This record gives sequence, structure tokens and C-alpha cells, in this order.
Amino acid sequence: MNKQIDVKSLSRSVGKDKAIELSNTKWWEGKDHQEIAYCQFFTEELIMPFDLFHKAVEKTLSHPVFTHEFGVNWNGIAEELIKVIPSKNQVMVDILQ
Repeated sequence: MNKQIDVKSLSRSVGKDKAIELSNTKWWEGKDHQEIAYCQFFTEELIMPFDLFHKAVEKTLSHPVFTHEFGVNWNGIAEELIKVIPSKNQVMVDILQ
């Protein structure tokens, strides 16, 4: 029996002002696609351009992800990412501080 992952418990909010600040730093530059996908996916606010995030998720999962899937299959995508990406918790902590 597969246990469903509680994606909400893995996500964190940085707030609107911090999200804007992070986006302005272009934190994703120099990061690999897995780090980008993980950090943005598990941050409630958009902290980077969506098209770059979308590409990072597709590259990480090695298959196309239609835009609407981010709305209707968020948990499914999260479960795939968690299986594919080694823990990036420290990277996420470093970026989001």
C-alpha cells in the first residue's frame, strides 16, 4: 500500500515581500534543474519566472508536464519530484533565508 505524501507539510511560505526579493536576486542562476524544481515547488509563492520553473520540472522528471497539470495534479507531480530528487532541504534552506 502506497502512503500518500502530505505535500502541504513539505511546503513553506516565505511571504509576498520575501518572494519578490528572492525573485529579484535571480537565485536560480547557477543552480541545477533539480534544485530549481525542488525549491520552487515546495515554496508556496512564485519566487522565479514560471517558465523557468516549468522547464526545470520537466527536465527533472524527464517528461513533458502540461501547464494545467500544475493546477490539477500538484500532488502527483510532487510525489514524482520527491522520488527523483535527492534531498535538497539544505539547498532550500540556504536559498530561502
